Amino acid sequence: KYSHEVDPNVNVQDKYSHEVDPNVNVQDKYSHEVDPNVNVQDEYSHEVDPNVNVQDKYSHEVDPNVNVQDKYLQEVDPNVNVQDEYSHEVDPNVNV
Repeated sequence: KYSHEVDPNVNVQDKYSHEVDPNVNVQDKYSHEVDPNVNVQDEYSHEVDPNVNVQDKYSHEVDPNVNVQDKYLQEVDPNVNVQDEYSHEVDPNVNV
């Protein structure tokens, strides 16, 4: 709509008429290039490692080998059965 020349080899132009790489599957809402090898982008358009299963709500990387994160997003040792409410390590060999 701004009458810039459109490269006939480019499939799509974003709403500001910047050239869109036809090899890029998606552009995020701010028209940054999205790596087509990245499965998901977080809500702030940071790149998400496709090998990471989950990202916490602040977009810190979560180790996919860690089963649980405590409520303060500290790493929980997957070999420890229980953590107390202050996230101190609990010896799994102690019954109570």
